[in-house]
Amino acid sequence: MVRKSRVKFYAHTATLPDGTNDPNTEHWQLLSDHLRKVADLAEEFADPFGMAAEAKLAGLLHDLGKYSNRFQQRLRDPRIHGINHWSVGSLAASEQQALEAAFAIEGHHTGMPALLENDDEPGEGTGLESLKQRLLKLRNPKQALEVNGFAEAVPQLLDLFHAEKFTIGERTSPPVATQDFATALRTRMLFSCLVDADFLDTEAHFDSAQAGLRSPPPLLPERALEVLLADLAKRSSEGTINQLRRRLLADCRSAAEKPPGLFSLTAPTGSGKTLAALAFALRHAAFHNADLPVGNPKPFRRVIVVIPYTSIIEQTAQVYRDLFEPVFGPHYLLEHHSAVAPRERKEDARCDAEENRLRRARLAQENWDVPLVVTTSVQFFESLFGHKPSQCRKLHNIAHSVILFDEVQTLPLKLVPSLLSAVNLLVKDYGVTAVFCTATQPAFASAAKSIFGGWQPTEISSQPRAMADSLRRTRISRRSDDQRTTWKELAVELTRYPQVLCVVNLKRHARELFTALVHETSAFHLSASMCPAHRQEKLAEVRRRLDPKVNLPCQLISTQLIEAGVMAQGAQSTDKCGNCPSGTHKIRLWVNSDGSDFHFYRQDGNGTWSDKPGQTPAEPVSDPSSYHGYHNCGDLCTANTSLTH
Repeated sequence: MVRKSRVKFYAHTATLPDGTNDPNTEHWQLLSDHLRKVADLAEEFADPFGMAAEAKLAGLLHDLGKYSNRFQQRLRDPRIHGINHWSVGSLAASEQQALEAAFAIEGHHTGMPALLENDDEPGEGTGLESLKQRLLKLRNPKQALEVNGFAEAVPQLLDLFHAEKFTIGERTSPPVATQDFATALRTRMLFSCLVDADFLDTEAHFDSAQAGLRSPPPLLPERALEVLLADLAKRSSEGTINQLRRRLLADCRSAAEKPPGLFSLTAPTGSGKTLAALAFALRHAAFHNADLPVGNPKPFRRVIVVIPYTSIIEQTAQVYRDLFEPVFGPHYLLEHHSAVAPRERKEDARCDAEENRLRRARLAQENWDVPLVVTTSVQFFESLFGHKPSQCRKLHNIAHSVILFDEVQTLPLKLVPSLLSAVNLLVKDYGVTAVFCTATQPAFASAAKSIFGGWQPTEISSQPRAMADSLRRTRISRRSDDQRTTWKELAVELTRYPQVLCVVNLKRHARELFTALVHETSAFHLSASMCPAHRQEKLAEVRRRLDPKVNLPCQLISTQLIEAGVMAQGAQSTDKCGNCPSGTHKIRLWVNSDGSDFHFYRQDGNGTWSDKPGQTPAEPVSDPSSYHGYHNCGDLCTANTSLTH
């Protein structure tokens, strides 16, 4: 028989304005209120991907140990410590055959553990006791006392829990006993819902003013698309390149009406891919959200742009910010990576609202509850594979998003099966549409057997080959090995060109070359080691000099090719590759995905391509359809008359 509770149980104390504890229990948060609110929030977060019941159970049980007498004493006497108030909730969930909830509860303070014994090498893994080990200890009265720091067992705590009119419904689905990839992601999603709900309700109790700042604007994809298209309409449509850009934009808008799923966008640098992909995302969200009834929990809620390098993120975020901030305000977009802090604006100077604006930006970084997120590959995939509350808190907000992955050829090869399996699961089970954007699509299909769900994206561009041909913008000439050039000699050579970009491998090389050029007022140096503000300042000046209306000399030294490629987009370029000098041959180098094999094609005098000496025609290698399995490393000019495989 459940006895009626006459004692008030509390989850949290309160603080006075000076930061000290408030002894007035009328201001404390009741445990029943906290459990109910966390359960409701977690249920709401998990509803879009069908885990509402599990999330509610996790919310109700996550602080079960706070019903213990010793925890209630601790709220009044901070000298009491050594209390684990969550593991008993994990045990209660496991006894309900709710293993995902047990994982989430056990990890919501210290991090989610492994299921079985930890076999990791020293210094690796979570550093936490496995869930199996913890549950075994909790079933032993003596060991349970050591773990929990209080004497009450689960039945006693549940008695108090039920006395406050809480009920736990019968689990209708069988317990999860597998350890497969999908189960791991499902458990992390539930973990994310519980962690975010717990943080938000605790914050609302202790700092209602800060909680009030969490009011992000909606995505409003129709209006955002109008803003984007109005900006693009102002740009010139003359010339072959601009016509191709408009074709790509039209392709993106058309493909956006296809069913949600996995897409690829193959388009080279200079094709307008950044804004065309965003147009796809906004149109896709607007089109598919329009079919949903009011109140449906499964609309597309945000666009997430995932980029490998911070330098590209800074430029992309600024482009998006210039578009949307005048219309939607400063809280529409979040730029989240290790090198950025909330941005300061001149108009905020001496304004009280500035502190609130910066606090809102920091709050958004915690759970990505904003319409447009621009982040790094590291931030994104750490959320999918992490075990810490801070890493995984944002995970549930990835569900029902349109995700644009840019420069996907930079994904670590050894991690491709795991990363792409996670993306496939997001598409299959969590309402995500994913777009993989690059100039040269990697040969992911060759690893399909190792990828959960295989790899079959739908290509968005209708003319990838035409774009590759028309927007080819470089000619790579390789000097012979006996042509050794010093940094001083190279510096002299660079000054012969009014506008030139030189990319080197190492930071010290860039430093030595720039030192040789330092007397030139038109010389600039860029590196990933520079702070974002300094790099942006230099980039702004480089762009100004490259503007055809200004057209000033500019010798730019950079350490990362991918940075340089993006930074140099403002420079004018030819439509076609140049010819090689007389007496040399143009060859094209291809390397396979893991770098273990390479292949050369040679352009013969009659314009055909050979894969061996002679006039044997080969498949046109500028066709992106021939990229599968090998990467195009560019053209070389060589005096050799024969090729080796």
